[in-house]
Amino acid sequence: MLPPDMKISDYDFLDFGSSDGASLAWGKEELGGKRGLGIDSAPYKVEEANKRGHESICASLLDIDLPDDCVDFVIISHLLEHLPGYDESLKVVETAMRVARDFVCVRGPWFDADDYLRDLGFKFYWSDWTNHTFHLTTSLLEQMLVELDASDYTMMGKERISSTLHHTIHPLSAPNNQMGYKKEHGYRASFEFPRPLFRDMVCIVSLRDFERKEEVLNFTDGLEHLEDLVDDEHPHGAMYSMQDRIDGLNTIVNSMVELYVAKHEENETTYGRLQVQSAEAKKLYDLLKEERAMRV
Repeated sequence: MLPPDMKISDYDFLDFGSSDGASLAWGKEELGGKRGLGIDSAPYKVEEANKRGHESICASLLDIDLPDDCVDFVIISHLLEHLPGYDESLKVVETAMRVARDFVCVRGPWFDADDYLRDLGFKFYWSDWTNHTFHLTTSLLEQMLVELDASDYTMMGKERISSTLHHTIHPLSAPNNQMGYKKEHGYRASFEFPRPLFRDMVCIVSLRDFERKEEVLNFTDGLEHLEDLVDDEHPHGAMYSMQDRIDGLNTIVNSMVELYVAKHEENETTYGRLQVQSAEAKKLYDLLKEERAMRV
């Protein structure tokens, strides 16, 4: 329940997992909200949000009691990946859909490419954070929405990442719980991704045909609708095919061979310090070393 001095009718949107209030500001600036109420289970985050001039209360989203259809929309931004698993996330999404009249906006890190990147010897820096206990992919979110009988939703990617040199990409050998790439995280072979990777997953669940629907579906630059990325080799729900993995690995192995030849001729110890990111490339490097030893 809300504190007795607060009326839910005074707010037009709620922010589930509001943290320090940044997403409350985003709800006003990007989604057109007028007055939002944040809900977070961490008292220190609620305190910080209120210090920054936002309105936030401390409560568990797994058992909070809110009336049906009480606000225009609900934001769930970078929350679900911190929950224990699927069932808890499903419950939060269900609550959001129950209390919102117009739409729910779900946003979180892009986990869809974890296996694809791992096969190539890379990772997103957020993919092995220890507090990211649930890796919510677009497929898992869609499964939730089907369970909840949501029939009108739009899956999007935000901020396309084009190559391994983007600051969100780390070599697989880098430590966990890191932020953006730094040189000490290890060597990265340069590789242009043939398929789209994104920084964020965004989903707008429309609960009715509301007046600002088109505006909300295009609320900021850098959004790409995932339905537009479907083709014969990448049907719905399959962003990265096995052929994408094979082609990417071949490209990286070839680049490592070229690097080996160049660096070996120039300075053998220079190559020896390089971190080889792919298991296949490492095997190839060892074979090349053995072959050279046999020639000497």
